[in-house]
Amino acid sequence: MGVFVGTKRLQKAAPKNDQRAVVRELVQAVDEALLTAANRKGSPTTPTPTPLSSVPHQLLSGGDPNVLFVLQAEAGAVQWSDGPVSASTLPTTICSLDATTCLIVAFRHARTHRVALAHFDHGGEQAETGVKMLADLALQSCQARSTDKEVLEAYFVGTVQFPKFSQDTLASVLANMGTIADVDFHVRLDGCCVWTQNTSDAHRCVHRGLLVDAKDGSCKPVESDVARAYPEVRLRGLRCMQAEHLTSISISRDEEMLLRRSDASTVATASAVPWIAATRAHMAAQHGGALPHLIVIRPFTWSRFMPDVARKPMDEFLRMSTTPEMEPDDFAVQLKAAIVYGHLYRPEVVFADSQPLVYALVAKSQAAGDAARRPGPPPCLTREETDKTDPMVGGKEFDFVWVQVYPATQPPVA
Repeated sequence: MGVFVGTKRLQKAAPKNDQRAVVRELVQAVDEALLTAANRKGSPTTPTPTPLSSVPHQLLSGGDPNVLFVLQAEAGAVQWSDGPVSASTLPTTICSLDATTCLIVAFRHARTHRVALAHFDHGGEQAETGVKMLADLALQSCQARSTDKEVLEAYFVGTVQFPKFSQDTLASVLANMGTIADVDFHVRLDGCCVWTQNTSDAHRCVHRGLLVDAKDGSCKPVESDVARAYPEVRLRGLRCMQAEHLTSISISRDEEMLLRRSDASTVATASAVPWIAATRAHMAAQHGGALPHLIVIRPFTWSRFMPDVARKPMDEFLRMSTTPEMEPDDFAVQLKAAIVYGHLYRPEVVFADSQPLVYALVAKSQAAGDAARRPGPPPCLTREETDKTDPMVGGKEFDFVWVQVYPATQPPVA
């Protein structure tokens, strides 16, 4: 087990080591490996890797069904298949956005074409449990672990050099990667942009988002347009307020096995995991039994916010960021919309009977019988602010859409 850059093993990626030394060792090793590769000039079969910091970012549509969007304090996974394109093979790319002092981490298992990605907002216990969760998600498709070590490609974006405390997250993640048994992590030279690599001379963030393709492992820096149309964007925006641990929006190996079992609707299964049986039955009735890609928004809690939160000026929400000068243009609006949502709706109403919200990616032609749960923007926003939070504004037309499949009866939210 260990963390490698090329053939060099990072010696300082271990618990209790000096954080600055851990981060510095990673950045120096990547920079040196990139320089060595550039001097060799590569070949058609092994092209020279391009530093991610020098690649211009691309603009994504927030409604693109081929992309699984992972928000702050979340983890998720996608897998590429060479079968026909269907809801069961979409999405095949995964990304996260808006990381400055946060850290986006992705692990890819090349043999199974599976990528797991997480958005860490601090180190400590979140990194300790989150790194193991992320490795388990990436290796989920391995039918049987061999006695040899598995190899995961690793990608990192975020952790700007200013303010200095942001190095804690990266150092904690690297240290915990070094403790995962029977797994070697190889840092992608074209997939690392952190610390000095991700901080311009003007103390600005070079890249805030990362997208990874499960098929070939290629990656690119990304930003999103205003149509952030992924499911429950405002609800999920609340998670980072009190997140001590990462939460997976993808189904686990055990959940997937239950979903695919022919007897998944038995009384025993329904009693143990109600949403699994209900979702399986819904898929059989509405979509011919095919199991599409699912997002599971698991229950969590949040505190009641101050009553006048909706009337606070945008500057106050911007100042809640650790790096106000580095945030995207819609940061304050999105944060305000999430906080207002959290003030208006209580967890016990949104997550009735402590059950998760389950979304499925289905063909638009099959979605006629499903009601997409897309609550409108919270009140107390101006027309301009509403345009920046409404997932349908500026969105493109796609053949696949996310629809809520569990619970069948929707809670009374706006």
